[in-house]
Amino acid sequence: MGENIGSFFSHGKILISGEYLVLKGAKVLAIPVNLGQSLTVTSAKPGHINWETFERGQLTFTAQFQLPGLAVLETSHDEKAQYISKLLMAVQKLDAAFLNSNEGYAIKTHIEFDTRWGLGSSSSLINNIAQWTQVNAFELNQRVSQGSGYDIACAQSETPILYQIKNNLSIIEKAPLLPFFFPELMLVHLNKKMATEANISGFLSKPMDLEPAIKSINILTEKMLCCTQLSKFQELMETHEKIVGKVIGRTPVKETLFAGFDGAVKSLGAWGGDLVLAASALPFEVQKSYFEQKGFPTVLKLGQLLIS
Repeated sequence: MGENIGSFFSHGKILISGEYLVLKGAKVLAIPVNLGQSLTVTSAKPGHINWETFERGQLTFTAQFQLPGLAVLETSHDEKAQYISKLLMAVQKLDAAFLNSNEGYAIKTHIEFDTRWGLGSSSSLINNIAQWTQVNAFELNQRVSQGSGYDIACAQSETPILYQIKNNLSIIEKAPLLPFFFPELMLVHLNKKMATEANISGFLSKPMDLEPAIKSINILTEKMLCCTQLSKFQELMETHEKIVGKVIGRTPVKETLFAGFDGAVKSLGAWGGDLVLAASALPFEVQKSYFEQKGFPTVLKLGQLLIS
């Protein structure tokens, strides 16, 4: 058994407002969730990194890397191994001494949520690696991702946050108390995992004037936090969907999948997959039954994921 070097933990995330537009400076509401990812590092055979990833208790990925070059010697999933190699090489660019001596590590990561839900398996890993190596997590994220960094901020937070990029800097504020009905809002998984980086690339490649949309989302974010009526919040969700839908040229998810739902439905993150948010005055079981009959069996209350 190797010497324990360190154990680290980072929260997963949910972006409530401002998807896509957060990349261009919109102020958004983001919530760290009570599920996350842990990372444990122990010493091992010099010249190697042995990596194991567990998802909800099950071993889902293994890899062995050779040091110092981080070549993949063997792996159960080549794409994931290449990503980890890229991530560790990015750390080397921030800290030239990292992995530059006669050392070896055994690394185990434990993901507490279903990675298909889009709760931040990559961002929580990046933040854990940053904690271990003592580099800046936002700088590390910029080297391996085109994302805004709101998910890194959530990984480090115990409370909901307001997040905004200004002059290429991350502005993070602790959000006011969430409206009383937030724990009763519903999360529904669309049975698909979205390729976040591809969605981001597509959005960033489109030249357009986004200032009016950004201003509208900033106002909506503040209104969502101040909202005291569920019916009003439903209206805000629907307005938000129209704004983002117009920007990205997509039809809101309620119109495409849930036209008969008695309430509002809003995409969370990249449109077309992962989780969506539903708000309705109907009882939980009635809502759950509706989505199950539509072929979406993963339905839970937002309160199940809020940090208490």
